[in-house]
Amino acid sequence: QMAAAQRDDAHATTSNACATCLLGFAHPDLLKAHYRTDLHRYNLKRKVASLPPVTLQWFDARRAQLARAQQVAQAQVFVCPLTKKRFQSEATYRAHTQTKKYKALLAQRLARTNGTFDATPQVFDAKSKNEREASAGRAADDDDMEEQREEDDM
Repeated sequence: QMAAAQRDDAHATTSNACATCLLGFAHPDLLKAHYRTDLHRYNLKRKVASLPPVTLQWFDARRAQLARAQQVAQAQVFVCPLTKKRFQSEATYRAHTQTKKYKALLAQRLARTNGTFDATPQVFDAKSKNEREASAGRAADDDDMEEQREEDDM
């Protein structure tokens, strides 16, 4: 509450104030620059939703937290053990597993391996050594799949 009181005092003592963010500025140019910041835009949306404004420290911490979460999400690659296809998210991998073609290939593989095939996706960091090795091994696996298709066609 102390910070809110200081912001209110700063707001009351200057004409260069942002009523949305409850911040005062020494110069009108600083206020104009503030109006173009992401903090001000975010607080405008909060004001419309009848929520109090957030501080710059809270806003920067939240933005950094979201950036880290996004980097982690982008850093993972899901590799289908059956088709060796790579997927950037678990949701796209799950969509892949619902296709008719995937289900048919899985049924064939399960029949061939007496139900012992593990269809759990491999998850790698996007730049990890394991993922690069999986990519390198994909060519050999693709040859095996091509041979399997030829055998199935006979």
